[in-house]
Amino acid sequence: MDNSAFFLSFFKEPGLTSAEALDRLKRLLRIKKAGHCGTLDPMAAGLLVVAVNRATKLMRFVTDARKRYVGEFELGKESPSNDIESPMTVTNPEADAFAVDWERIVAIFSGRIRQIPPDYSAVRIGGVRSYAKARRGEKVDLPPKEVEIYHLMLTPEERTRVAFVVECSKGTYIRSLVRDIGAVAGTGAVLVNLTREAVGPFTIENAVRLGEIRSAPEKVARATMSVADFLRTFPWITVGDTIYWRLRNGADIRSLGLNLLEGPNAVFHAGEPAFLIEKDGTAYRYAAYLGND
Repeated sequence: MDNSAFFLSFFKEPGLTSAEALDRLKRLLRIKKAGHCGTLDPMAAGLLVVAVNRATKLMRFVTDARKRYVGEFELGKESPSNDIESPMTVTNPEADAFAVDWERIVAIFSGRIRQIPPDYSAVRIGGVRSYAKARRGEKVDLPPKEVEIYHLMLTPEERTRVAFVVECSKGTYIRSLVRDIGAVAGTGAVLVNLTREAVGPFTIENAVRLGEIRSAPEKVARATMSVADFLRTFPWITVGDTIYWRLRNGADIRSLGLNLLEGPNAVFHAGEPAFLIEKDGTAYRYAAYLGND
């Protein structure tokens, strides 16, 4: 594959780590420089957005985007990993999903909330991953963090099985959300399955699977988003040669009189992506240079 820069919507199968899935994808596409924009747990499936070549400069802006997940959890059980991947303990054999006030729970877990990451997470404690300490039976004490739940839907399917849809901010741990919902319900809960459906403008409907990389080039094409198309999901402007070269030489952005909005702004020159600039109040920052030279 050539050195073009793009994003790829990739479907990660359950059972693979995100790093393993990325390595296999890189071999199949014969690309050297690529990174995934947000890890999925091995048990989880779904959308893994992959940045290729110069698109890796923009990975943070994908990772920071809003995400949508669907899945199921089981009431009446708990586990060290908050899912079915570690030994489970029955905490409430009488748990009944149809007896829980789900509207109340949705209200509690909507908007800005604080959650403690799972012990079995990749958070570093003194340079050591939390999951490594947890697997050794060591005590893990992780600080709470604030995240935002934009939309939450909880639907009982069976006596102990509940389906969910959640749209959330970056950094949200779905296993922690399930654990905390189980605590408020008074039953305990463990995550059974999880699929990521969307990350910002990228959706699972366009995602290509490993087995389709060689056999279905049309699906690879559909899964691809150019850097230019991604940048046009932000506010964007076009500049002429004079402003381009002043930006290229690191001019004070405030002195250029550009009509920029709060947050990331894309700058195009001669029809091609040139810069991503961030505005924070009266402060401006060069976030990325995207030219070829």
